[in-house]
Amino acid sequence: MSLSSRARALVRVMMLLSPALVAACLGGRGPRRPAAGTPQTPSRADSAIPVVVPPVSDSATRANVARDSAVKIADSLKNQVADSAKKDSAKTPVKVAPKKPAKQCVLDIGQLPETRFNFLRLADSSTNLMVGGGFVGHCVGEKNNVRADSAEYFETNGLLHLFGNVTYEEKAELRVTANRATYFLNEGKLYADGNVIASQLKSGSTFSGPNIEYFRVMPDVRTTSRLYAPNSPLVLIQQKDSVGNFLPPVRVGASVMEDRGDSVLLAWGSVNITRTDIVGRGDSASFDKPSGQARLIRAANIQSVSKEQPFTLVADTIDMFTTDSVLDRVLAKHRARATSGDITMTAERLDMRLVDRKINRAYAFGTGRAKAVTKAQTLEADSLDILIPEQRIKELRAFGAASAISKPDSATINSDENDILRGDVIIAEFDSVRAPNDTAAKAQIRRVTADGNASSKVQIASRQGAAFPPAINYIRGKHLIVTFDSGQVRDIAVDSSASGQYFEPVADTLSDSTARNKPRRPPPTALRTAPRADSPLPDNPPSSIRARSAAMMPSRSYRNR
Repeated sequence: MSLSSRARALVRVMMLLSPALVAACLGGRGPRRPAAGTPQTPSRADSAIPVVVPPVSDSATRANVARDSAVKIADSLKNQVADSAKKDSAKTPVKVAPKKPAKQCVLDIGQLPETRFNFLRLADSSTNLMVGGGFVGHCVGEKNNVRADSAEYFETNGLLHLFGNVTYEEKAELRVTANRATYFLNEGKLYADGNVIASQLKSGSTFSGPNIEYFRVMPDVRTTSRLYAPNSPLVLIQQKDSVGNFLPPVRVGASVMEDRGDSVLLAWGSVNITRTDIVGRGDSASFDKPSGQARLIRAANIQSVSKEQPFTLVADTIDMFTTDSVLDRVLAKHRARATSGDITMTAERLDMRLVDRKINRAYAFGTGRAKAVTKAQTLEADSLDILIPEQRIKELRAFGAASAISKPDSATINSDENDILRGDVIIAEFDSVRAPNDTAAKAQIRRVTADGNASSKVQIASRQGAAFPPAINYIRGKHLIVTFDSGQVRDIAVDSSASGQYFEPVADTLSDSTARNKPRRPPPTALRTAPRADSPLPDNPPSSIRARSAAMMPSRSYRNR
């Protein structure tokens, strides 16, 4: 029997699909590894028949895969946590151990021959103690000692009230005497009241006033002792010289004062510092005991004690420096003004050096212009250097767009204008002379030198008398030297690049032709180096030259010689 072609094709398809159907029915997708715990039958070498490994179900496979994945995820999370902990270890705050409680005073009360005690036991087992006939006590383990005529001790509050002839001592540190006092055992604080005197044994300083508060050093509470004195106390600061000899003490008075560690003294309100040579005042102050440096703040001023050589310094802030407890430098800051003998100085800052308690040199500088004023000259520049030995001006140096202004002799010149000398640098030299019947030396100007872009305008008296306007000598050069005689200009010299003009008043020809005066030659006080005939007028001649005829003498005019 033969099959049709359609049947034969169907048979072929079934034969091809039969292995796949058998594998699907058996659950196999090819050979699988045996499940854990399923032993494999070892093959014998002499066996010719292969061993068939039974297939593993999909559920066991999925369980193994899930278990392996879970292990990998756990390991990954563990590594990530470890890495994160390492990265954040620097940011993690370190746990600080709690501070140990401060050591409080455990009061040990002694007994004198006449001491009487009165105990009162309270419900909380604490004690109130009344002591008469003399009290003495100290804190266990501390180097302090307390004495008084009588006392009251309240254990619960840690209070010790002392009455009559109170003395509190800390070995080699402090000694306080007062009429009354209260000691706060838990705080390490002493409040003394009534005729209080506190002596700091290391520095020798002494506080005196109506009351003070003292805070002793306590572990984990304060590392530096503090003494607070309100109600206008007075402090005497003991000082020694270079060989160890005691010097007169420095007196400090103020409304309120505070001492820190027997090294720094702070004062507020109407401060007054008195030394052997000066008196300083201000709104507040600080004093460094080891170095002797002091600072006055707000409306600060210093005055010398000597009446023969007075000296005054005013500024917003004044610093005082010492060497071996001797004042040798004073620095005034912000709107400083100093007056010493023949000179007055103003500047943003004044730095003054002292020798033997007298000003020897001064520097004026800072923002703005510095100015020095004497009876003969007014010097102005960016900065000044002034030599004042024995507080008598000897030399004055001006740097930076300097100018020296002086008034002409009123006996021979009737003029409201000043003589002016300008230059990059100006040096004024003075002589100290004694006037008749005067024991004090007076400074007189001797010579003024101008260097760099120098120029001068000097008025020269008319030969016709003081009623006539003076002539004007205008000079320019690199180096000018002006010599004075008895405070008046005697001669002007130019070293190089000299040029200048000489202006002389003449009669007004329009008003009266018969009153024309003969031209006269310049007097000897004019420029020694003759000006060139073709010398031009200055680029910007002073207004005094341009307006001389209108301002000084309407009936006369000036002729250019």
